[in-house]
Amino acid sequence: VLQEGELGGGDGGDLRVDYQTIHHLEPAGGPEGVERRRLRPPVAGLEALLRWNHPELGDIGADEITEVARSTGLRDTLAWWVVNRVCGDAAAWVEHRPGADFFVSLDGWSDHGGRGLVDNLERALALHGLDPRRLLVEMGEPLVASEPTTIGATLQALRQLGVGVLLD
Repeated sequence: VLQEGELGGGDGGDLRVDYQTIHHLEPAGGPEGVERRRLRPPVAGLEALLRWNHPELGDIGADEITEVARSTGLRDTLAWWVVNRVCGDAAAWVEHRPGADFFVSLDGWSDHGGRGLVDNLERALALHGLDPRRLLVEMGEPLVASEPTTIGATLQALRQLGVGVLLD
């Protein structure tokens, strides 16, 4: 459906990052034997979701964008664009909420694992002055299971950098 060259030069033209809120759940009481949960304000964090506004197909999600980026050789360029955008946005939000327990979860661009992800994160964190503890990287279980050696080294490097990891 999507053709080579449609992502452009990876400059982010019609790409955007949407953010979905993440809330803590806490027990809210209820009838005996039934546990209810309620959202505990404020927002605990945000999950960054890559979207592409294609002129003919409308909004396209990260999975398909990732496939196009891989097949066109733009994966690394696009990965930097996403990491840089998310770290910049997160730094701006943290500046406005200095004492808040807040994080941004970066999903979908950890799938290539390896040193490139860590280098991109290190560069973007430094560029934007973002505390690495404010960033979480999500990794899918199939990736972790399929590339244990590479992912093990990546996890160790992320830990040394101070970035959190979520297993999805």
